[in-house]
Amino acid sequence: MVLDKRPRNNGINYIAGILIIGLSIYFFYISLAFKNSPELFLTPEPVAAEDFPFSQITLETFSVQIPLSFEYTPADAGLELFSAKDRVRASIKLMDTLPEEEQWRQSLSTPIMGFFIGDARGQETYHLMRRILDQRYNPSLMGAKSRLIPAWMKNGPDARILAIDNGQGILYYTRERSLGVLFIKDKVILVSVEGHMDMSVIAGTMLSTTLI
Repeated sequence: MVLDKRPRNNGINYIAGILIIGLSIYFFYISLAFKNSPELFLTPEPVAAEDFPFSQITLETFSVQIPLSFEYTPADAGLELFSAKDRVRASIKLMDTLPEEEQWRQSLSTPIMGFFIGDARGQETYHLMRRILDQRYNPSLMGAKSRLIPAWMKNGPDARILAIDNGQGILYYTRERSLGVLFIKDKVILVSVEGHMDMSVIAGTMLSTTLI
């Protein structure tokens, strides 16, 4: 009888097998997510505000510069804008918090979320949003990221997420629809646009906002 004295690598082979299976599942999930929800792989890219001819509008709570081509009417918490020439409708609203922010923050209070983003309760909303939106290939954060991206951006071939220079602002942008979110002190400005409006003009409008 001859004893087999060769070292056995059963443990190493087992670990290697687990890694291969794990990587296979990961790449399958990523490829499936990219096919079904390519907007989840967008990350914020910088956009600079553009100077433009404007009208200065002052309300009780905030002041803002809007393009000269727009007419406006006061509305709840802000303004309704429209340009018949450009076929664009828009609104500017001042809010205390993001819509459904509390529910969104609660969804981040699980241990696995804490591992990737830390304690959500102690983070400012803008920085928390950026921390999640900057992620591209992390399956654990895709659910949280999907709650931040407007549903109308899904599968949009021209969809972009923009980070506004010199301000705590995020702009969700397509050629025919956009949503800007700007954080000023303890308030939130929402700029919603239906129709084509240049991204740098939207950014300029957002950054022109000052609280009263």
